[in-house]
Amino acid sequence: MENLALQPQELETREEDLLTSLLDFIDKQEVEELGISAEDSFLVTSRGQADYLVRQYSKLQAEVAEIEETAKQEAERYLSKIEAWRQAEVRKRQSPMDWIASRLRAYAEQELADSKKRSLSLPNGSLKFSKRQSSYDYDDDVLKAFLEQSAPEFLKEQPKKIDKAGLKKAGEEKGGVLLYNGHPVPGVKIERLPDNFKIG
Repeated sequence: MENLALQPQELETREEDLLTSLLDFIDKQEVEELGISAEDSFLVTSRGQADYLVRQYSKLQAEVAEIEETAKQEAERYLSKIEAWRQAEVRKRQSPMDWIASRLRAYAEQELADSKKRSLSLPNGSLKFSKRQSSYDYDDDVLKAFLEQSAPEFLKEQPKKIDKAGLKKAGEEKGGVLLYNGHPVPGVKIERLPDNFKIG
């Protein structure tokens, strides 16, 4: 004799199948009762037909939304895996690239040490140095207090903002310090950045 005891998951699947079967049966009955046809020549002639078709349209619309959401979730899931792969593959190559770049930079610095040139041409590419502007790090509170007493023209009104570009242009950089009218400007740290180095 067969074991008639069903597992909870099997019961759930069977209930879903039965519900789908019932809904399909009701749907077929309604189509017959309302005289609805899938022919191109079919025209809606009653409120019942219109209501039935509205319900079918809403059902299809909900299915489309579910498809869109599922596709979006799956795309995000795969995109995150693709991004993880991309990062891992780039990381594998970054260390040897950094090693090569440091050797080429040292070679280029040595070759151009006594020259005004800033690049070397090679058969497979070039080694170039390009100037970078110094990086300014501002302590706004300290700098504002200084400017209020010594150079208010670099404070902008409403609300008072520091005209950093104007101050930088009017000042002078000396030994990692910004000087204005020969005096060091507190609240400004200047970091000398190494020249950009490009292989290509």
